[in-house]
Amino acid sequence: MIISIQILFITLLFLFNPQIEDGSKLLNELQEKYESVNDFHADFRLETVTGNVETGKFYYKSVDKFKIELKSRTMISDGESVWNYTQRNNKVIITPIEDNENSFSINDYVFEFPAKCNVTRGTDEKGRDILLLKPKSTELNFKEMKIVVNSEKLIDEIHLTDFMDQGYRVYLSSTKVNRKLSDKFFIFAPSDGIQVIDLR
Repeated sequence: MIISIQILFITLLFLFNPQIEDGSKLLNELQEKYESVNDFHADFRLETVTGNVETGKFYYKSVDKFKIELKSRTMISDGESVWNYTQRNNKVIITPIEDNENSFSINDYVFEFPAKCNVTRGTDEKGRDILLLKPKSTELNFKEMKIVVNSEKLIDEIHLTDFMDQGYRVYLSSTKVNRKLSDKFFIFAPSDGIQVIDLR
């Protein structure tokens, strides 16, 4: 009788707690969607736990080419290098993409990180699907990540929490896919007067 009650409790827990639902089906749908997306652009909003908020535009092209245009800075990657340009200092720092912790790689979020995490599925207060990623080891530099997926199987939000309970939230909206963005769009060409620090 006790065993039957335990089995009933576990069954009910799986039915009514979406956070422990297996996320493999939703993850596959998300990955299939982004495999069909050659490029996209979206409105971009970044919030940190310290209260900082930045807004701008985000552009992406497969694989790992991206551009983030903010009021204070611009980050561009051609898939190999990252140019981080700050208008106030009129300075650009160039690093290999694998060495840049601030790079925003859709490929990492959709394909690389989930392979190294336990992935479950839930819903938020708006009824949107959520993928919850918890790393299987300390190889990744975060404790938890939530990816909010809309009805078109595109990413609306990414919430990342590190081991110090710090982190950020990224919001993507008004996403337009397959806009035929040129590779040249993802290369930063410093004009005269810009200080260049090349760490590659």
